[in-house]
Amino acid sequence: MHFVMVSPCPESILLDSDRRLQCRIVTQLSQSHHQALRKLAVEVHEGLVTLRGNVRWFYERQLAIQHAQAGGARELIDAVEVAAG
Repeated sequence: MHFVMVSPCPESILLDSDRRLQCRIVTQLSQSHHQALRKLAVEVHEGLVTLRGNVRWFYERQLAIQHAQAGGARELIDAVEVAAG
């Protein structure tokens, strides 16, 4: 009887997948006419996308989420803050 150790997906593959997803989302945001969206930070860890930064209007926050989804985000943490005023 032989035993084979099965290991999880190598971390480098996960990181490559995360990097590709991050790149697609950053590309989507960078093509926006809204300057605030081009300045947002995009973090991806094991497929979970986090958007961080500041926008002037709630509308821009919604656009950021739509751009992230268009870039392939399936799970998203919205940490974008809308300026008061």
